[in-house]
Amino acid sequence: MQLVDHAGADFSAGVALDVVAFQEDPALSRETVIEVVRPSVYVNGVLIQRGAVIVGTPGVDSGERT
Repeated sequence: MQLVDHAGADFSAGVALDVVAFQEDPALSRETVIEVVRPSVYVNGVLIQRGAVIVGTPGVDSGERT
């Protein structure tokens, strides 16, 4: 059995993770896993439990708002 803690990993759509929430963080330059609620669990290389995470998103500069 292998547990995968995704903390600090870059996040992109299509990854086998359940996103519990998105949280804006102006210190980030890209979407990043900032907290792990539940790790991913693999047995013999097969995913048996999807991880659940909170994803930090980059802040929007005042000049980029619409």
